[in-house]
Amino acid sequence: MIFTQLSDWTYTHKPSDPREKARISGAEHFHYKVMSEKFFLQALQEGHGFCPLHRDQHQADQAITNIIVYDFDHNTTPLPAFVEGLTIKPTFTYYSFSNGKDGQYRFRLIYQLAECITGSEYDAVHQHIAQTNGWMPAPKGEGDNLNTYDPLARNQYFFSGTSISYYPDNIIEYNTHTTAPASPRKPQGKPTPKAGTTPRQSQFKYYPDSFVEKIYEYIPSPYAIRFDYLTHTPLPEEDADTPIIEYPANYIETPRKFAYDPLKKSYGIDKYRDGENRHKKLFITGIILRKLNPQLNPIQLLKALLREFTLYYDNSDDKYTMPRLIAIADAVLDADVTIELRKWRKPEYMVNPKYCAKHLVTKRQVVGMQNGIRQAAARADRYSQIALYYDPSETDNTNLLRLKQKGIKCSKNTLTAFKLLYGYTQGRDSTQQQQPMMPDIAESVKKMLRGGLNN
Repeated sequence: MIFTQLSDWTYTHKPSDPREKARISGAEHFHYKVMSEKFFLQALQEGHGFCPLHRDQHQADQAITNIIVYDFDHNTTPLPAFVEGLTIKPTFTYYSFSNGKDGQYRFRLIYQLAECITGSEYDAVHQHIAQTNGWMPAPKGEGDNLNTYDPLARNQYFFSGTSISYYPDNIIEYNTHTTAPASPRKPQGKPTPKAGTTPRQSQFKYYPDSFVEKIYEYIPSPYAIRFDYLTHTPLPEEDADTPIIEYPANYIETPRKFAYDPLKKSYGIDKYRDGENRHKKLFITGIILRKLNPQLNPIQLLKALLREFTLYYDNSDDKYTMPRLIAIADAVLDADVTIELRKWRKPEYMVNPKYCAKHLVTKRQVVGMQNGIRQAAARADRYSQIALYYDPSETDNTNLLRLKQKGIKCSKNTLTAFKLLYGYTQGRDSTQQQQPMMPDIAESVKKMLRGGLNN
């Protein structure tokens, strides 16, 4: 597999004149892409731009790659003969579009590594291959000497040229951790940790021989992840005679997007797309997964995030690659899991499917009956509050003003319905205390709720 960056705007169409765009400013034109060797070869043949490593030095240590590129601008040996004499032979070669300028050969060599390396390790591998082959970096302003290469090839954006060749057997076995570790140097542009603090270390290694290569096989098929984890607060178990299941007060769940399906004529789960805060939602998903599944280890958490992402997030723009998903998992592991999430918006209850199956009713019927009972209970409770302060000897306006002062919401229509239900009429002797003609409606409705819908 090739780990590199391809240009967004050259991925869909071949540039009219790649020579005019040999040097592009702005890393926003590129994105990480993991692809097969044959796909990368096809991209080179079609003239797509690529970059071996992130151009931004501030993010170089987070970037990963498994290709090393050398740019030869001044050479007197044809490319096939030059490759034949090398100790370490490249995986891809091609002449650049400026080949033949000033009568010299101009070409590029791309080495594919068996393992991924980070940005901070790029120089060590780059120098190892160059020294083994006897190359020297070309001094600035010079380069007419044989076997000199452009030392800035690490952060340049390249377009392929002509005579592209692929040597699939030339894969470089090189591990900076065991063979020649890179000399330590302070990363540029990164803040210095405060005294007494320890810099954050990633929970994961960006090397296929640990676990990343195995996890990649889960990305195309999220159903291959065979382990259980909670995505919402468990709901109470109810028997088949209970029409609804109440949501717990502290209920949380991973974010879901619902959309109406005109074919099924119902709402179903849709995928979050670009512009819908995918990064933030996936981070919150990780926090919720940690809250609900404190036993998950880092690798299980990453697998759970991968499954959530592939099922509920659209990645047709290829903006989310394995390194970015690992970075989100790292941020989740560093976050305070005790943080208070925003107030969760949820229904008060869900229909019990066991009840529907036993009593042969639809969910909509259960919701209608349940809403009717709840509305009657709310109405009875409000009427009980009104009865505490209602004075039949006074006018409606005076009673409405008094209820408002007591903090009880009551409209004129509600007061009229209350008077009708409780048997109050206008024009009676104000000295006689009117008693409600009906029993306590609130208690009656509460009994109905306790008995369920079967009553």
